[in-house]
Amino acid sequence: MIGTANRPAMPEELETMKKLLRQAMEQGAMGLSTGFAYIPGMFAQEDEIVQLLKVVAEYGGIYTTHIRSESNYVEESVDESIRQAEAAGVPLQISHLKAMYPKNWHKMDSLLEKISLAHARGMDIAFDIYPYNACSTYTASCLPPSIQAMGYDRYAAFLKTKEGIQMAKEKILHPTEAFENPLLALRGEKILITKAPETPEAVGKTIREYADLYGLDDIEACIELILRNKAAVFDVRFAMSEDNLEGAIRHPLCLIGTDGLYYGYESSSHPRAFGTFPRYLGRYVRGKAILPFEEGVHRITGAAAERFGIKKKGFIREGYDADLVLMDPETILDGSSYASPLLPNSGIETEYVAGKAAVRKNELTGAANGRVCRHHE
Repeated sequence: MIGTANRPAMPEELETMKKLLRQAMEQGAMGLSTGFAYIPGMFAQEDEIVQLLKVVAEYGGIYTTHIRSESNYVEESVDESIRQAEAAGVPLQISHLKAMYPKNWHKMDSLLEKISLAHARGMDIAFDIYPYNACSTYTASCLPPSIQAMGYDRYAAFLKTKEGIQMAKEKILHPTEAFENPLLALRGEKILITKAPETPEAVGKTIREYADLYGLDDIEACIELILRNKAAVFDVRFAMSEDNLEGAIRHPLCLIGTDGLYYGYESSSHPRAFGTFPRYLGRYVRGKAILPFEEGVHRITGAAAERFGIKKKGFIREGYDADLVLMDPETILDGSSYASPLLPNSGIETEYVAGKAAVRKNELTGAANGRVCRHHE
């Protein structure tokens, strides 16, 4: 078992992966998803992924990827994903495309051009975004990969020592390994804590605000939060450009996704968990007239269903599931914010799942009429 080790897969391990992937595809999986920005995905070799994608190709599946870097090496990461998909002959969906941190914002035009050129030469490629200029993930990803690779128990013990803290600071402030490194690129004042079950006083504060409470610097405060919460701490990072977001939505190969993390009503979260689609329709499609309203709706319904081979979904047609949203196009809008991510949306009357009302006026009805969606089923 590879676990979190930074090494290539042995031949027998790769064969086991292929076997498990074939089993998943036969059970109805849509395809293969990778997360190269995170441990242990960041240690995967390009040729390993190509071999797995060839299995996906046998079943007509799709490759979705959180690319290796969304910041300093974002252009190279898009190139890598295109190479992998083309080598295996599978459709490529780049998940929540972005160029993080101000010094990389200018790269978004290049990313869209790479995608357009791949599409023009016949590649089946698209991407998705969420309509916010802040991302969210687990706070332990602020740590350098070489520390994360130790596994929580080992790095927790290591970071409780002065030597461990000093090494972590050195690796963050003077990096020699590639990772997103938000503590260096953004600093603590642009990283908002959204979940910290053992330190509830931190939720709703930035890392800088938490640090100031206890006389710590940003890195020390981040490490303390990770250790005190046993790595179960999440944050929001204000890292993206509004202009880039609008440019991405205009692109004809753009779909919309939430990438949402929902922690339960007793906790905070990124507002995208609740507000993504009303925000997209209300603020960008209607408010900024980026797309015709019908096209905006199609991108989050029929186009998404077709992209992932989900049958009987996404259109109002005879024989299709009656998954319907009764809304007012003139008033639909998100209500959630970073300060209050659980506030309800407006302009939505009723949501139906397979013909049964699941939500009325932002209240759950108790109906549970959903089903597992399997590839081409």
